[in-house]
Amino acid sequence: MTRSPHQPRGVLFMDLIVALAMAMVLLIMITMSVGRLQRAERQFADARAAMRTLEATLLQMQAGQAADALAPLTVEALADPAPAGKHWVRLCLTTGPTATGGTRLNLVGLVPVSTGGTP
Repeated sequence: MTRSPHQPRGVLFMDLIVALAMAMVLLIMITMSVGRLQRAERQFADARAAMRTLEATLLQMQAGQAADALAPLTVEALADPAPAGKHWVRLCLTTGPTATGGTRLNLVGLVPVSTGGTP
């Protein structure tokens, strides 16, 4: 087999350019995915820390102590029926930037009437 003098040359070079372009697109997509993954991990870590704060505050209140004034949360007494000397409270905490809405976490529990006010 002989090669005709009019066959196109540089096909290998075009394949190389296309392969490099595809590799660059994949690299950009992977980089974006890693950035989103890290942002999601930070949000989950913030939510877990906020839930631990809510749980610690509820435990304090159940032990008869007042809610920690340093924690940026709200305590809302609920009007639901409860055993004598206790009532239901809802602890609310918002995590993340408040400009974008953040994530609002709630925790409901029974506390003595003396620590959570009256419904």
